[in-house]
Amino acid sequence: MKKLLIIAIAGLLFASCEKDEKEKTESDIIVKEYGEDYADLCQGDTIYLDLNDDRCFDVMATLYHSSTPEPWKYFYPADSNVSISLGNMSAGLLYGDEICESTIWECDFFCWLETGYYDDVYIAVKIDTDTSVNYGWILPCVKQKSGEHQTMSIVKTAYCKTNGKAIFAGQEE
Repeated sequence: MKKLLIIAIAGLLFASCEKDEKEKTESDIIVKEYGEDYADLCQGDTIYLDLNDDRCFDVMATLYHSSTPEPWKYFYPADSNVSISLGNMSAGLLYGDEICESTIWECDFFCWLETGYYDDVYIAVKIDTDTSVNYGWILPCVKQKSGEHQTMSIVKTAYCKTNGKAIFAGQEE
């Protein structure tokens, strides 16, 4: 009887440890990796992004060439419950910058990424529904091709599924 009790307790402990391990390894962040060659945007091209996997577009990214040598890089909310931010002016956020309620959500209409801020800058995203507020980021890549206009692509996106929880630019876990 004692052996049976010990075996039962050991089984319960093992099951409990296994459950804790599963909970630790499951991330509350949805990361989508596209790569630098995903959807190269040229003059007038637009890409639609679904950060939270709800089959609705959250953000549109568009590249417009102007009379200047540098194209305009626009990010638009694709839904009325989406806000976007580039942090400080049009410079974009840097790796590790916190994205939360106190982020300056200066734009509910569109943001444009300034020339010169190409590498490792992030666009913050807030999705505010009736039941939750969630944060995420977009990592674009602007490329200069020799003798051609620039192109822009989307490298990665991330979205935190936990209501109200901050995420950091570049955070994947």
